[in-house]
Amino acid sequence: MSGDPLAAAIAALWREVAPEQLAAAHELEAAATRVVAQPADAAAWERVRALAHRLAGTLGSFGQVEAGQLAERLEARVAGTTEPDAALREEAAQLARELRTALEAAA
Repeated sequence: MSGDPLAAAIAALWREVAPEQLAAAHELEAAATRVVAQPADAAAWERVRALAHRLAGTLGSFGQVEAGQLAERLEARVAGTTEPDAALREEAAQLARELRTALEAAA
């Protein structure tokens, strides 16, 4: 079995970056959870936005389709919003949990 060299290279890269990406997903979930508990925490909300953007831009490149789609969905929901309402804060926290779970399964 010869396999696909490109797929093998991407898998090897994923093994290298997976710990960093998983740490970012944990940080994203923590920030989203903090915003639910402390709605006025603008720094935590900005961290949610920044990490969602970062993960949306990288996960798909490493073959993490499910997690990448969740990150893209989260990024689309939070982009441009500086003062999220309760529903958006809850949705962001849920998506962050799902993203972290998908990455843990892949790591």
